[in-house]
Amino acid sequence: MYRLLGNEVLDTEELAKHVESETGLRVREDISNATKRDDAAALRLELDISLLGYDDTLKYEDEQIMNELMAKSDEYANAELKAVISHFGEYLAYDVYSYSFDEVSNCTLLVMAVMSTENSHRKMRDVIKRLLTV
Repeated sequence: MYRLLGNEVLDTEELAKHVESETGLRVREDISNATKRDDAAALRLELDISLLGYDDTLKYEDEQIMNELMAKSDEYANAELKAVISHFGEYLAYDVYSYSFDEVSNCTLLVMAVMSTENSHRKMRDVIKRLLTV
């Protein structure tokens, strides 16, 4: 799916391929239509907790451990996605947010939104909030 983000045309399928090939993140689905905006793209991602130094014995009942896991997941995803997004254009901004832990596949679930820098300062948080309710 193609999105016009400011002066950049973004192919979300190509973005998904780059995310999977250049990072440790896996793309679950393209949720760009869920943003309800023509000037935003979004992906639902997953990150294996072994990349963050955790193993299968993680106690997901412990709130402190889960908060730490989500914070590390956000940091990892931000660092990895910076180079991927810069590959698609210098006037694109992104935000990524960890929102859940999948006990079956031992991975954290994340949403990522991409917008042009001119709109991102005002609308990015609204887009992320909308994606978390989908």
